[in-house]
Amino acid sequence: SSYMKDINNMIQDKKLLYTITVHKDPKAYGIVYDKYIEPLYRFVSFKVSSAEEAQDITSEVFLKVWQHLISENGKKTRHIRGLLYQTARNTIIDTYRQKARRPSTTLEEAGPIPVETDIKEKVNLDQNYQRLVVSMKQLKQEYQEVLLLRYIEQMSISEIADILEKKKSAVRVLIHRAVKKLSSIHSSQE
Repeated sequence: SSYMKDINNMIQDKKLLYTITVHKDPKAYGIVYDKYIEPLYRFVSFKVSSAEEAQDITSEVFLKVWQHLISENGKKTRHIRGLLYQTARNTIIDTYRQKARRPSTTLEEAGPIPVETDIKEKVNLDQNYQRLVVSMKQLKQEYQEVLLLRYIEQMSISEIADILEKKKSAVRVLIHRAVKKLSSIHSSQE
């Protein structure tokens, strides 16, 4: 069952986390990389404008997380998956802040993601999903994020609360509003 799969997943992550933080084991981190590279890349590519940028940010995230885990603070980490997504979020924000500081980049360029993103080449998806992605990209960033984590990455409310650094109740409200907004956009495109 998917419940058992989730439990086994959590146990596997806990073991890997221990091996990485205590033994600084790159092989264990390799397993984490293989396990999360695809969903994390999908998460990042949803939020940035080019595949190249998504690849750079994703690599940077894995490097940052590795360095964090083998440092003294690494031992305080509770969830590898949460840490990866949190780091990805912050790295994307930093990237856009740096872009905004560079006068050559107009704010439009650093703004919302163009709809004709190449996400469909990366993840082979059906047309309904394509249309959903197009609709989602019209939502504000915060809504996109919770929908992506909840329904595409299938995360629990408490995991999302950790990543977004919000209370669970606030996350539930966000999801509810995001779904409402999405269905109104989606149905107007039917």
